[in-house]
Amino acid sequence: MSTGSAKSEVILSLLFKIGGMGFGFISTGILVRELGAASYGTWAALTSLLAWIQLSDFGVGYALKNRIAGATRPGQLLRTISGVFQFYALIAIVLAVMFLVAGTSLSIVRDYRAESYILYLGTILFFPLTIGTAILQGLRKNSLVGLIGLIQSMLWVVCLFIIGWTKVTLLILSGANILLILIFGIGQCAKGLKELGKPEGIASDQLFDIKNLSLAIPLWSVGVRFVVLQLSSVILFSLGTYLTYSNLSPNDAARYDILFKVFQVPLTIFNIIISVYWVEIAKAISLNDGAALKRRFIQLHFVAFGLCGASLFFSLTFCSYFVDLYTGGNIETSVSDALAFWILISVQMFAYSGAVFLNAAEKLRGQIGFSVFSASLLVPAVLFLFSTGLGLATVPLATAVLIFPSLIYCNWIAYHHVVQKHCKISL
Repeated sequence: MSTGSAKSEVILSLLFKIGGMGFGFISTGILVRELGAASYGTWAALTSLLAWIQLSDFGVGYALKNRIAGATRPGQLLRTISGVFQFYALIAIVLAVMFLVAGTSLSIVRDYRAESYILYLGTILFFPLTIGTAILQGLRKNSLVGLIGLIQSMLWVVCLFIIGWTKVTLLILSGANILLILIFGIGQCAKGLKELGKPEGIASDQLFDIKNLSLAIPLWSVGVRFVVLQLSSVILFSLGTYLTYSNLSPNDAARYDILFKVFQVPLTIFNIIISVYWVEIAKAISLNDGAALKRRFIQLHFVAFGLCGASLFFSLTFCSYFVDLYTGGNIETSVSDALAFWILISVQMFAYSGAVFLNAAEKLRGQIGFSVFSASLLVPAVLFLFSTGLGLATVPLATAVLIFPSLIYCNWIAYHHVVQKHCKISL
């Protein structure tokens, strides 16, 4: 891929991601207005657990993406793709059995059995279709993946408008959600195989040859590092709505989810900036350009400081009014609630400012250690703070405290062992 094409891919991917986030914001506003705070809180808790299913590939999807990206003729990897598809199918069967046996241990599944079975079993059984995303990303078709995600988000908004003509229920929403997952999953798989140059591969005996399953095993050992980081991230940043639902109430879960999504806006902007800087940092490392690394380090921290300052001003002045307007008066928040989320995203931004240098330099071991440490303590810390009556601020404050050591570590190592190291080399 040429430099110009690579830049176009990045720009288009970012635009599609921002567009998808915009439609996500619209859909959330519609759901709150149609369902009310309590039912929306239940819906948010139900869907927040879907992120766990995506972890079930044990990092094989990341490894497959890298294998395809590094292949001179990706079309020859159909047998490996077949093995991964079969591996995913086995995982789906195991997960389905586990859910049927132990799913009712979760209170939300007991209380909303039909909705849970549609959402969770549907997502589990369609899990093998997620291979299409890995194929397209491996082929450097990130903008296409972004476009598909944007269209899916847009159609979800259209579905909500159509459903809104009747009485909106969690059961109807669950069915519509799974239908979109199925349609776009099949579409991405078909498009991925076509881009490989093997559109006939869907009907090929190779795809269902059980001997290919063994080809997925080596990918598991490669992808395990990715899944550890991903698992820690899901625990730290995706359990909040469910923990709030379980320990407080559906109304509180709705407040948590809305504030979480509002404060994801500045964090997403920062992540977009980081994704652009990542390439520049990696290039400076390869050239031993210490001056450029130091400049990027200062710039990123300056951007983080600016976004944190703007977010603090928003928290103290407009946040409560915005949430009230956004949700049609269904959800009320306080300045103290907003400040808890501001503290969380501030810690995240400054932690990511250092972590991007470690990622570009492929120094992952320390990050993995801190991530596992933080994730393992989250639930005990949250339960303790809930018992003290801290309320809605419990999860964001507990998460911020637990990832603060990672902030110190990532920035210390980034400056002293990446920036300074290359500054000395370039002298």
